[in-house]
Amino acid sequence: MNAAGGHDAGCGGYCRIGDTAHNMNGTKKPEGDGAHGRQRTVLVVEDNPLNLELVTDVMTAHGWRVLQASRAAEGIALARSHNPDVILMDVSLPGMDGLRATAALARDPCTRDIPVIGVSAHAMKGDEKAAFRAGCCGYITKPIDVRSFARQVEDMIMACKRPEAARACQPRSEDEVR
Repeated sequence: MNAAGGHDAGCGGYCRIGDTAHNMNGTKKPEGDGAHGRQRTVLVVEDNPLNLELVTDVMTAHGWRVLQASRAAEGIALARSHNPDVILMDVSLPGMDGLRATAALARDPCTRDIPVIGVSAHAMKGDEKAAFRAGCCGYITKPIDVRSFARQVEDMIMACKRPEAARACQPRSEDEVR
């Protein structure tokens, strides 16, 4: 899917408040987890077509609906219009990198409560810290292990929902991201 889908320029009609999405007139968006109604949605922002296909295949096999973006701006637009349950953000994207995109999502009232998990080939400790400073609440290094990847994502989503993790996912200033 791409950002051009006839959605309004706002929050796709919904803004996330805590764990619940609300439409602009205050009513709740239907929530659930595959087993209880709505299929969960993951937005994968990845510029490498092979990595994008691999992550899409793994998450689809585990029951997720997958949205795809190959650029940060497209990912931000999809996050605003579709309000996914989680975003898997490649850190090294052309143009606006994944850390700047994550910081932009964290500042936006429509997307700031969506957990963002950084995905990167950069495995140095400082790289992971930079991702957390930008607003990621999890970090997975490439190459991914297809046997455990979906479980890693699930575990990180649960960790993001803990009160101390929620504070870690608060918006950061531009100076803190640098």
